[in-house]
Amino acid sequence: MRVTKVIKSAMKHERQSVDILCVEQALIEIMVQHKVRLVKVRRSSTSQNGSTTTVDYACHRGRTARISGTVKRLRRSKRCGCPFQVRVQYHRASKIAHISTYPTHEGHIPRSREYLYHLPVHPNVIECCMEDLFDVGTARHVANMSLSKEKLQYERSSAIDQAIYRFFMIQREISMMSYQIRNQGKISKDDWSSMWVEVCNLQTRGKVCYCQPYNPSAQDPNQRPFIVVIKDEWMLEMAMRFSTHNSWAIDSMFKTNVFGLPLYSAVLPNQNGVGLPIWLMLCTNDT
Repeated sequence: MRVTKVIKSAMKHERQSVDILCVEQALIEIMVQHKVRLVKVRRSSTSQNGSTTTVDYACHRGRTARISGTVKRLRRSKRCGCPFQVRVQYHRASKIAHISTYPTHEGHIPRSREYLYHLPVHPNVIECCMEDLFDVGTARHVANMSLSKEKLQYERSSAIDQAIYRFFMIQREISMMSYQIRNQGKISKDDWSSMWVEVCNLQTRGKVCYCQPYNPSAQDPNQRPFIVVIKDEWMLEMAMRFSTHNSWAIDSMFKTNVFGLPLYSAVLPNQNGVGLPIWLMLCTNDT
């Protein structure tokens, strides 16, 4: 402990005094200036008379990786022992806080590609990837789209967000997000409510024109079956464009999904005779 204090005192550090109410803004300025994400260290100390309180903040890649047992875990940890640290001393009597910054990075290069993989993803990027996942459907394509939009998302964000967030997602993260969406509320894949969650997500995006939940105990037979009609803006436009002096062809295919529901589709030929889907329907075989 004494050796640590000697080394820290010998390190080059920056010191400033601010009002207690301005500590949060000062920490934001430090993160923006040094391109670092600070995390609060759990321990905090208070003097014996209670006049001063010390709180330590460290780089999110600070400290060393934990090793459980005698066998080292075969995975990479974000902790690389970076000594970057910020110490805040609150003086209650004078209502002043002294902020000491030790701006030394070791074991990683701030804002490098390898450094970005250990930062959390920006909420706007997650929302954008979630929308692309509903449209594209595969994690690999969504990940490539996320990388192509990285610069645009970075420029639209604030300075503090540019320092503490990542603006792209990798394929593994998108696959995990897709799995969580499919299993919201710990619903099994063979449960009707799982299908209903997916339908509600599509309905909020304007891709479902009619839906009815499965209710086998309903008194009215017409309200018992599960029904969902998928129809987006493009399908509606094609139906209005080519329905004049034309006819629809409706057919069904069976066992096209994990629920075993028949898929009904309505097809309308265009000016070249090519069939265009104008709506898709999933429903139970409930009489």
